Amino acid sequence: MISAGTTVFYLTDLNTYIWDDSAGLKLSFERASLPELLKELQAADFWAMLCAVRKNPDQASVYTNVHGLSYVAALWKQGGENMLFAAGPFLTHLPELSKLTYGTNIEQSEKIALEAFFRGLKLMGNSQIRSIASIVHRIGEIPQISLQYIDVRQANAVKSGQRRASLQEAMDQPDPGYAGLIELRYNLEKQMMHAVELGDIARLKQSLLKSRDLFDFSERYPGRPLRALKNGLIVLNTILRISAEQGKVPPFFLHHLSEKFAIEIERLESLDMHQRLVEQMCMEYCSLVREYTLAGYSALVQKAVGYLEVHLGQPFELEGLARYCTVHPAHLSRQFKKETGYTLTDFLNRLRVREAKARLRLDRSPIEEIASKLGFEDPSYFARVFRKQEGVTPSQYRNSKGESSD
Repeated sequence: MISAGTTVFYLTDLNTYIWDDSAGLKLSFERASLPELLKELQAADFWAMLCAVRKNPDQASVYTNVHGLSYVAALWKQGGENMLFAAGPFLTHLPELSKLTYGTNIEQSEKIALEAFFRGLKLMGNSQIRSIASIVHRIGEIPQISLQYIDVRQANAVKSGQRRASLQEAMDQPDPGYAGLIELRYNLEKQMMHAVELGDIARLKQSLLKSRDLFDFSERYPGRPLRALKNGLIVLNTILRISAEQGKVPPFFLHHLSEKFAIEIERLESLDMHQRLVEQMCMEYCSLVREYTLAGYSALVQKAVGYLEVHLGQPFELEGLARYCTVHPAHLSRQFKKETGYTLTDFLNRLRVREAKARLRLDRSPIEEIASKLGFEDPSYFARVFRKQEGVTPSQYRNSKGESSD
């Protein structure tokens, strides 16, 4: 029991406990002692963990209590007894320290100690938690071995030099396992990019199932898993934006979606939200390609659409657009209607309404002001165009979105 406890303690650098419901705490190794306020609740946590692992003895459990403290727990069997083996606490997300003591009557010194304790806890990513769970669950099967100590400093200089050369040669050789992981990452990345480029949601879902933890680079930032996950998401956001661009999505829409996710990434506070955000980003970029792709349109129409997107808020002038595209206005109008099915004015109004919908959801400015910024000089005309496309007035759309968000 002692050797198992010390092994887990030294490998994980987490408090390690063995506990049962009859004798209480049988063994503990602590790197950080719990504040008195939390010690009062620890026995209840241990009991809840023990009940969980007894129901599922072939699994390890990750238990999180009401304060956000997490433990990895497994069943420890010895002498016919089934006890709790637990490592923790650690954090899976950044807590709001101001809420920890809200509404309590604890002393200021206790409050400071509690906040300091939480700041000192490790923040764990999914890959780290799974590794610790594997150790805790199988710790009873790991034998203790004797050690042989070899001190290379006592070797002569010649042999030492030879060994250094051999060591350097070995280090210069690629690690087949690591090289395989890199190759797997790039292959899955290519599959995802290709699915997004095609707007193929079914193919994207298949790639996502294979790519769990693909953008979890926690090994690059020891002790800072949240920063590692954010960096991975920044990389993913760039990859998806490039993929959607290759799918012929106009820059205007790419910019808006990329900026949206850049903000959400920096606001990420919970490790368990990471995979959800990965899937959301992939699906929204893929949907963007399906809805806004210009693939199949001629270079002339693509250039015209790009111009319209950039000049949404300015009065439309066919002659100015034709000069930009270096064609005759009549030819531009005919070709645009032939390829898109819309007149230039109708297409521009569709772009303006799409942008208006986004602003109505996020911007509480008067509707007349939003209409003016999008190039509608007459608010009544804006309302008619909006209703024709969406089936509701701008105010009805704003109110319905406000209610659904509540």
